[in-house]
Amino acid sequence: MENNFATVRQFVSEATSLSDDNKKGAQVYLLDIRITGTLLSPYCLLSGGGARSLSSTDFLKHEKFDAEQMSRVPDEVAFPNAEKSNLGDFAENRGALILSKKAAEVLERLEPGKHQIFPLKIESSKRYRPLLEAKGYVLVNVCQNIQAVSIEQSKLRQQILAPPAPYEKIVFHHISIETPDRLPHVVVDPTKVRSLHLWAGADKVLSQSLFVSKQLKEAWEAAGCGPMAYLPCKNI
Repeated sequence: MENNFATVRQFVSEATSLSDDNKKGAQVYLLDIRITGTLLSPYCLLSGGGARSLSSTDFLKHEKFDAEQMSRVPDEVAFPNAEKSNLGDFAENRGALILSKKAAEVLERLEPGKHQIFPLKIESSKRYRPLLEAKGYVLVNVCQNIQAVSIEQSKLRQQILAPPAPYEKIVFHHISIETPDRLPHVVVDPTKVRSLHLWAGADKVLSQSLFVSKQLKEAWEAAGCGPMAYLPCKNI
């Protein structure tokens, strides 16, 4: 496991050093859970919630669940390969954010009541169960989404869906790492998210990506939450 942590620390160091120009004055950061393909979080699987358990389609809407949906929220998380994972404070499955109790408490301190947080039962081998249960993982339904990205100034990948007439084509904008430094180049208007700390993109622009404020990033780091690479966005 130590080798995995060493790899993560090296990646985080390289990612942040390569983007020093972006970091100057950065107020908004992308959470790099699945952007670069580097293992930054433990491999885990959500389960429970009944036969019609919520899926990524539900979580990626980033809207509050109603009572019926809440009855279908997964209530268990399994770590089938704990010995090969970085048992940190951040994870993801089905498009849902999974945090340790410590990381969730930091989030709630900055944005009380803004997101829906659900406790998770832990399933793992006996060797790692005490460690995982001590972390107390929870599922977070991120309930804020806003379009603050400058499409013109960012380097994004387009996905175009062209349904048959009379429907109009649909254009999605996704993260692109087809850049010289292999890192996303995203430009945002920080004034549009001044009062937010954790949110998703909207209007089909990075709508599957999570953003954090500088304050939340620094609060998580001060609490020792990791590993995570925070990729700075440029300001307009």
